[in-house]
Amino acid sequence: MSPPASPRTYADWCAVLDRFQSGDCQAVAEMESGSLEWTSGVAERFTRRIDEAFVQRLKFLQKELQRTLEVTRSRQELHHLATAMVGFRRALDPLLRAAAIPALPEEVRAHLRGRVEKLAAGVQSSLEGSAREFRSGGEHVLAIVRQNRVDVRPPVAQPAPSSGTDPLPPAGVAQRRRILI
Repeated sequence: MSPPASPRTYADWCAVLDRFQSGDCQAVAEMESGSLEWTSGVAERFTRRIDEAFVQRLKFLQKELQRTLEVTRSRQELHHLATAMVGFRRALDPLLRAAAIPALPEEVRAHLRGRVEKLAAGVQSSLEGSAREFRSGGEHVLAIVRQNRVDVRPPVAQPAPSSGTDPLPPAGVAQRRRILI
């Protein structure tokens, strides 16, 4: 398999953005390795074009989640609620990767990431509001919604191990499994 093509010109980028907008995740890998000369005319058109691709992709993901949730609710299959939410959150990953591509200036990356975060926060808020309105088992539904958040959160920093202790066993030393009940 050959490495993904890297867009260099505005026309190359438009072709990749069309694929990205339609849901092609391979387009993200191409975007990550691409470059673009930011002249005044290109920058404005490109910023408008990538924003449009993000908006369309976010609308599609939101509609898909809504459709899945409607089926889940109509069939009263709450066990699928968590799966739908995790699927939505994972579907946001390519958008977050695309929002971080190095070819974009920081203000454009921040704008695109903000779009994704705003949608995810709105969806999370809406899901929590809907869970509260459930007639029976609302607390259970709300717990599922809160445990499987769709809103984008920055990774939690891992605490550094205290000096003198190594959290990993030395190389070549077998580690026993812990079973927690």
